Order: sequence, then C-alpha cells, then structure tokens
Amino acid sequence: MPPLPSVPGVRLATAEDLDRIALVAAAAFFWSPTFQFQRPRYRDFPADTVASYRVEYEAALRDPACAVLVAEDVVEANEADYVYEALQDAYQGHGKTERAVVGVCSISLKPDSCFFGHLQPASNPPAFLGAPSDGPAASIHRHWASDHRRDQCAAAMELYKATTQPAKSA
Repeated sequence: MPPLPSVPGVRLATAEDLDRIALVAAAAFFWSPTFQFQRPRYRDFPADTVASYRVEYEAALRDPACAVLVAEDVVEANEADYVYEALQDAYQGHGKTERAVVGVCSISLKPDSCFFGHLQPASNPPAFLGAPSDGPAASIHRHWASDHRRDQCAAAMELYKATTQPAKSA
C-alpha cells in the first residue's frame, strides 16, 4: 500500500471522534439544499438528527470500502452562535477554545483500491451503546440509541438515495 498523503490538521477519524463528527455533520449538512427536504422535522427532533449522523459515520468507520477523514482546528468559544437554533443546545457548556474536529469527509473506495480495508481505526468503534460521551453533544440527547429518525421523511430519504446512489457508485 502506498503511503497516505499528509495534510496538516487532517487525519483519519477514530471511534472517539464519533460524537463530535455527529454534531459537525448535523451543523454542516443543515446548509445542504436537501437537508430540509429530507429532514422536515429537524426542529422537533434535533437529537434524532445528531444520532442518525452518528450511526452513519459509525457504519462508515467500520466499512472497509470507506475512509472517514476529519479536519481539526481550534474551536471558537461561541461556535454555537453559528449553528441552527435547534442544534444550539448541543453546544452548551463548550465555553473554552480547544482543538477539535471541525470538518468531516467520508470517501467511498473503489473495490480494487489498494487502500481497501486499510483506512479503518486500529480498533473498531465501540458498540452502539446508547449513551453519549461527556462531550458537548451530551446535553441534546439523552440516548444515542434514540435514533428514531422522527426528524426524517422516509419518502424523501428514499427518493434522495435512489437519485444519488448511481452517481456515488460510479
């Protein structure tokens, strides 16, 4: 396997990153043109939104055909001011500046890639136990296992998947 390129502040994600990845994804994907179409009840069930992103990225971390990368940087103390209102409670108590995950990217590898099966964390992510870490995400959801997807529109999610899957598989 060839060496991985090195980019300052970018690294492979680990299981310990999942809580923060879920928050970052929920905040970032809010600005996607499809977010409100797929998740019309995100205001009512922000915990479901965060939990569903955690489930998706946990699966990607386990998938030998995926690579999950995170970008780290110093987090502003007032980062909650920059996310949509329903998600702001997830950021309460995060008042100091520190380095943390500020971006996430998942990449699907081609089956014949020399990197296939080599980009997962050294240890598999912990089982989906239903309890968040003590991080800033803990205040918005009492149970990670409450990924009920009540925020989502099943028909919209299926339509989106059917429309985008061919391009993602190419």
